Amino acid sequence: MEWFQWSVTEWILAGAMGLFLLVQLYIYFVFFYGVPRFAKRINSGKISLAQQQPPVTVIITTRDQETILAKQLPLILEQEYPEFQVVVVNDASSDDTDELLKQLALQYPHLYHTFIPEGVQSISSKKMALTVGIKAAKYDFLLFTEANCLPSGTHWIASMMQQFTPGISIVLSYSRYETIKGVFKKLIAYDNLFQGMRYLGLAAVKRPYMGIGRNLAYRKELFFNQKGFASHLNLFSGEDDLFISDVAKGSNTRVEVSPAAVMNIVTEDVKSHWKETRINQIYTSSYYKPMAKFRTGMEIFSRYAFYALFITILVFSLVNWNLSLLIMDGVFFLFRFIVQMVVINRTAKTLNDKRFYISILFFDLLLPFYVLLLRFDKMFHRRKSYTRQILH
Repeated sequence: MEWFQWSVTEWILAGAMGLFLLVQLYIYFVFFYGVPRFAKRINSGKISLAQQQPPVTVIITTRDQETILAKQLPLILEQEYPEFQVVVVNDASSDDTDELLKQLALQYPHLYHTFIPEGVQSISSKKMALTVGIKAAKYDFLLFTEANCLPSGTHWIASMMQQFTPGISIVLSYSRYETIKGVFKKLIAYDNLFQGMRYLGLAAVKRPYMGIGRNLAYRKELFFNQKGFASHLNLFSGEDDLFISDVAKGSNTRVEVSPAAVMNIVTEDVKSHWKETRINQIYTSSYYKPMAKFRTGMEIFSRYAFYALFITILVFSLVNWNLSLLIMDGVFFLFRFIVQMVVINRTAKTLNDKRFYISILFFDLLLPFYVLLLRFDKMFHRRKSYTRQILH
């Protein structure tokens, strides 16, 4: 057929684009679609849930967050769950956090609070505070969140705990930014959703590689068997993602993706919060297991290879006026975009997060470049914040 009488160069370009399209489709359908698929299996009864509600300790660390704590803690303390304890570790706050905790403890007997004294030297005060909180926990199940996170309702604890069936030691869930206005903040929301789609999706198909401390749970024995954070105690961060990377397996990890389990991140400075979180993740990601790094790297590489081939074929077919090659180029691009939009938005619907449509094309290209800038920022300006220093 004359329609497909292409040159060797044209066949190579078309074949390469088709190959990277297949890689992208595999990643989206097999891994990234894990959240909606898991939710569907839960709703259809194909995945069993725990019938018992064992007692649990919620652990929160805080520093100078009195205002948000006053709003958050009652929502945590008034959860509809038979038996639970809330442990708050005051990490050397200079505001009136201690007074607030004392007042709340009079009203809520299941609130326990302790503190890290000012001036205590540690590479990571967060890891120290979490260790203190875990040792203070009186129950074997531990549920973690942060002071600037508000539960979506009164069934957060119950939703997380229903995934602790026999053999499960870790439950991962999602957190989203509560208020997002403006283009850059929408970019942040997209990145947060994409990250959730990736690590929750992989965990849903029994390939867990990280978790986020704003919303995760695990058994206390797991912490002590791993000797706490000993394997990465020399790092500033990693108390959530690296710890989960060390202990998570396909057989002992589940996700909880119901809207009731979602945490809402409340912060006045979304950009700074996201940037700090992202830089921490960038640094610790170099310590992930090889397969986790391979999957992440392959997604980004195949994505940009696909875009590069799309542009190359577009120019080549226009210069040589090859209509069939031009049509193939457009069909491949449109097909990937439709798949991407469907997977991302079904994940967003499952997690009760914001939807994205045409903006996906812009964010999909822009985000890796911005993350690359953060890598340079980390490399040249912030390295001392992440590695062990001599303490005086």
